[in-house]
Amino acid sequence: MAAAMAGWRRGVVMFWQRTYPPATLRHSSSTAASSCIASTLYDPTRKGPPTNEMLAFMDRLRSSGGPGGSIKVARSDHDDRVLELTINHPKSRNALTGQMMMNLHDITLELTTAKANSKFKDCCALILRGEGSSFCAGADFHLASSIATPEQGVLMAELMTDTLTRLRRAPLITVAAIGGPAMGGGAEVATSTDFRVMSTNGKIQFIQSRMGVSCGWGGTSRLVKLVGRQKALHLLGAAPSLDAATALEIRLVDKICDEHTDVQLAAWEFLSPFLTHTTEALRAIKVGVAAEDLGWEQAREVETFAFRTTWGSPANKHALATAKKKIRGGGEEEVNR
Repeated sequence: MAAAMAGWRRGVVMFWQRTYPPATLRHSSSTAASSCIASTLYDPTRKGPPTNEMLAFMDRLRSSGGPGGSIKVARSDHDDRVLELTINHPKSRNALTGQMMMNLHDITLELTTAKANSKFKDCCALILRGEGSSFCAGADFHLASSIATPEQGVLMAELMTDTLTRLRRAPLITVAAIGGPAMGGGAEVATSTDFRVMSTNGKIQFIQSRMGVSCGWGGTSRLVKLVGRQKALHLLGAAPSLDAATALEIRLVDKICDEHTDVQLAAWEFLSPFLTHTTEALRAIKVGVAAEDLGWEQAREVETFAFRTTWGSPANKHALATAKKKIRGGGEEEVNR
């Protein structure tokens, strides 16, 4: 048993192992230091370029068909330093298709490009929202059903963790405006921003355990940071549905608004004290805060190792088969409830 556990630990440590030599930051000019920080912070889950397997998987997602949906990013009409990032797939409760995952990945790559080359270099904040009455329902059912093996599941997990970690570490003050359900992977998406503003119409639920899996998009480590170990274990293991008041009480969200208030407007109000300061100051502050995150990779390795053991398991296949029956009877909305 001891030998088996030692082998498991070695395997976990070797999986995605990274090092961040602090000496490279010493005695650097501000420009060089910024570039080094960027390369450290913004290559979250890989040692270097994507593997051939990952590139093939990304190509598959990018060319996948299925129902529509998109990820939109635009400068706000209220303040062009603020970006509005919208998950736009309302007929499926804003579940993410393969193409949408790649849209989001491409956007976060642009957000974390070295400042001199970024078209968003003069931006200092971002509001993430879902179109319509939902925030996000995680992976689209058709996509989840097509990812048949643990190896493919891990590729999706690596891609989405990379994407959401880039969003988390982007040099912008980020706020999720949760105006409806944030379910499963959608709850993980909600944890990737700096702050969360939630309407009383919203709810947050980590339903992964009900689907026979664990978190795969980095949500475990982020949730533990937000609410602590015990509460995170309860939210992930028991899968309760959190209303706005409860989410605020456990400090999963930072502000709530009533059902008559536009949650995006509430997010703007939350951001307003930040926006009195310069873009340069806010971006620098965020880079400094994000640097604290560099110790989490080992926990993420454990999460991915655990996720690999659940994706494609009998319980996961049974949950997907049950969802397939529901989708035939009541449509995709019923599946994403």
